[in-house]
Amino acid sequence: MTKGCRWKYLKKETDRETFSLLRAEAGSEIITQLLVNRGIDRPDNAKLFLNPDSMEETSPYVFPDMEKTVERIKRAINEQEHIVIYGDFDADGVTSTSV
Repeated sequence: MTKGCRWKYLKKETDRETFSLLRAEAGSEIITQLLVNRGIDRPDNAKLFLNPDSMEETSPYVFPDMEKTVERIKRAINEQEHIVIYGDFDADGVTSTSV
């Protein structure tokens, strides 16, 4: 018979009032602690983080040199150049590169 696994997580400190307000939004102590660990210390930010459907999308043009990048890709397509897509080889890198 095997024993169940236990999650271990860092417990960063925060004041009781903030923790209580976040817990009301998060619904559990564990989720609240994980939010605090991520630096989410306001209920409105917790709500956005926990409800991605209500999140406002930002423009990709907030990245530096995005206009230059788009123009370069357009030129490569118009001139039928090869385009290489390179990504990191860890789990999130492989996933984001494939997307």
